[in-house]
Amino acid sequence: MPVLRKPNTVTGVMPDESPEIVTRVPQGLSSAEARRRLADNGPHATPDSAVHPVRRALGKFIAPVPCLLEAVIALQLLLGEYVEASVIAVLLVFNAVVALIHAGRARATIETLKSRLPLWAAVRRDGSWINLPASELVPGDIIKLSLGSIVAADYFGAIAITTFPIADNSNSMA
Repeated sequence: MPVLRKPNTVTGVMPDESPEIVTRVPQGLSSAEARRRLADNGPHATPDSAVHPVRRALGKFIAPVPCLLEAVIALQLLLGEYVEASVIAVLLVFNAVVALIHAGRARATIETLKSRLPLWAAVRRDGSWINLPASELVPGDIIKLSLGSIVAADYFGAIAITTFPIADNSNSMA
């Protein structure tokens, strides 16, 4: 199956082609065009999928291994093996509780990481650089990166990278 390639929306260059070095930064999108694209595409953010705690707890009992253990419990009860059935049931509930605790800790860690990530991005709009929330980035925006910056979004488009000249001292004699 052929791989679909899309050209860069700002420069029109295909991803595997090497464009000439751009010496000037394009003007970026106009505010009106950015608002239109934001209305068309929606905010650049992933929706939080909150699941009710009871549903999350019941989900720990609806999986291949727990269902197999539940069938074993039912067979043990049919055979009159009440002690074995109760031991398996206790282990099944214990496993579900441990899984819920671990999932809760993981969810709390993800929320902490989300709160520490940069929620702003430097964007070129109307010919000038402005800081916008990362959720307001739209396809075609030109974002600015500098040394040590963290990209506030997944991105395919033009990026303006600020650099500093590096002195070449390889020919100097000490």
